[in-house]
Amino acid sequence: MVRMPIEFIADAEHDVDDAFNWYFARSTEAASRFLVALRNSIELIAAGPEHWPLYAETTRSCPLRKFPYRVVFVVMSDRVRVVAVTHERRKPGYWNKRS
Repeated sequence: MVRMPIEFIADAEHDVDDAFNWYFARSTEAASRFLVALRNSIELIAAGPEHWPLYAETTRSCPLRKFPYRVVFVVMSDRVRVVAVTHERRKPGYWNKRS
């Protein structure tokens, strides 16, 4: 199976940094688990980006296991572009203008 390359836009990288820092301030272990969950979701997306349901218009999303976050992405012809790593209950749709 061919894996699609994954790229994060700068704003999505900031989302990851913000979430990681929030968890890190409370527990280094939780912060580490967050990064593992994110990595696992990215691997699943790369292996089959079309598998994930449409989320909003042209984006798709993949939840992080055991964390209230999801990776929001766009499938392009030659790669997957991550446009947000968003908390499921905070600021819905704040990332819409990114894609």
